[in-house]
Parts: sequence; C-alpha cells; structure tokens
Amino acid sequence: MPNATNLKPIPLYVEEIRQHLSNSADCWRAIAAAFAEAKEMYGGDSDSFRQLYKETGFSKSTAYKLANIVESERLQQYREKLSSVSSWGTLYAIASLSDEKFAVLCEKYGLNDPDKEPPFLTQSMISAVRKEKREAKKMKVFATIYVDEEAMKAGLFDGEHVEDLNCALDELRKTLPHMKITYSGVDEKVESKFFQDVQHKRKELARKAFNQGLKALWSRHTKYRGEKKADYELRVVGETTQSLWNLFNEDEADAFGRINAEYDPVDLQQKAIDEVTKKKDKLAEQLRIRTSPYLYANTDPVSHCSSSLSSIQTPTPCL
Repeated sequence: MPNATNLKPIPLYVEEIRQHLSNSADCWRAIAAAFAEAKEMYGGDSDSFRQLYKETGFSKSTAYKLANIVESERLQQYREKLSSVSSWGTLYAIASLSDEKFAVLCEKYGLNDPDKEPPFLTQSMISAVRKEKREAKKMKVFATIYVDEEAMKAGLFDGEHVEDLNCALDELRKTLPHMKITYSGVDEKVESKFFQDVQHKRKELARKAFNQGLKALWSRHTKYRGEKKADYELRVVGETTQSLWNLFNEDEADAFGRINAEYDPVDLQQKAIDEVTKKKDKLAEQLRIRTSPYLYANTDPVSHCSSSLSSIQTPTPCL
C-alpha cells in the first residue's frame, strides 16, 4: 500500500479533470460559434452552409443544434456553472429544457449557488429531469425505431438519413394527436465519438512528431563522455526531456518552437481526420459484406398501410 504522505490529494485530481472538461467544453463552444456565425452570414438553407457542415462531417440537424447552443441566452448566462459539461449534446439538452424543468435542474445541482463547484452534468442526468410524471398520462409504446449504430459509425446511415428520419418523425408529431416522440440522442453520441477520435488521433500524431523532433535535436549534438543525461540536455536546449514534454502538454506550438522542429497544426488535424475516416471506411466495407441482406430498411413484405411514407409531405426546411 502506498505511503499516505506521498499520495496526491483527490481534490487535485478533481481539479485536473475539471480543467480538461472545461477545455473540451470550450472546443465545442468554438465549433458551435463557427456554425452560428456561418448560419447567420449565409443562411441556414444556403448552399454555402450546406457545404460547411458536409465538409466538416456534421449533419444539418447537428449544425443547427450547435448554432442554437451559441444563441441560447441560458447557456451564456450559466456559462461558468456549465464549464464542466464536456458534451455538446448535453449543452443542447440543457438549452432545450423548459423554464420549469431548468429551474428543477438548477435546484438539484446548485447552478444558482455561487459556493458550489460546476457540476459534472451528463445527458442522462438532463433526461432524468426532463421525464414527465407518468401518473397523469398512461402512454404506451406503439412502435420502436432501431438504427444500426455501427452503420452510423461507418457512415452508411449518415447525416442525410438522420435528417430524413427527423423530418418524417417531425411530420408524424405535427399530424397525429395523443402521441409523444422521444429521441435517444444516439446520432449525437456517434458524431461526438467521431470527433473525439479525431482529437485523440491528432494528439497521438503530434506526440509522434514531437518525439521525432527530439530525436533529431539530440542527433545534432554530441554528448560528452561521462556527461550526465540531464546536464547534456540542459547544455543543448536549456531544458530536460521531461520539462519539454511538460511544455508540449501545455502548449504544443511553443514546445515545437523550443526544439526548432516543424509544427503544422492544420496538417496534423487533416492527417487525423484522414486516418479516422480510413478506419470508418474499413468498418463500412465490413458491414456491407456482413449485413448485405439488411441494406434496405423494413424489407418485411407485410404492409400495414396502403400508401408509402413518401406520400407524407415533408416540411421544408426541417430543423
């Protein structure tokens, strides 16, 4: 068992995790701000806005939701208290709560208490607050829609399909009485996972590039016989390897500059996207082979209606 005097206090770990979550939230807010600005500048239904979300791998529905995050006065007002929310889907869920439900959320997690730290909120916690009491309404499941999550990850069920499904469900919601449609958020989860994978891959590529830069640095300078490793490193660059890695974790650009190594963040990001997309395409190919009988939905020949879903007039635009 480790010596208690050498243990790192749990509050320090909590603060580290909170800081990382805050950075993640800031990244999503920055992405959301870009979508909101482009949506206002070009219009949400323009070809330019469509090009933006297509080339960045988002669906139209997600692009609108991200823009709504920035436009939400509630999220702006509670920005500091929501700084530990790492998922954009959770931020959107909070923005979508009714005033009554948001008041419940504030009370439950101390969002109005200045003495409380920002809570670690998740979508499941928001869903728990949103759920209605079932005493008044006895609603029963009439049908369930299942979507192959692996097909979503592989892009075989992509943003266009999600948009079409949302439009069809939205039309049903507006047309049929005494019915409630709830969403699982699986599309948001899959999209978030893709971009998390990209960020992890980008960090991995940056670490490899920095490590190669360090090796190149040491190869250019001779180590004297009997010279200690730390003394050698301090003589060459004025830093130890460990301190350089610490700097890398804090500021990649500064760290690369310190060892005079090439650093191109745009290229790193593109390479990360390419590698994650390659993995996605490989999964798609495997799925095509394994699930060829299920490429088309609802292949059961038994039909319960005389007309197809295509006869429903889909509202335009569907957000």
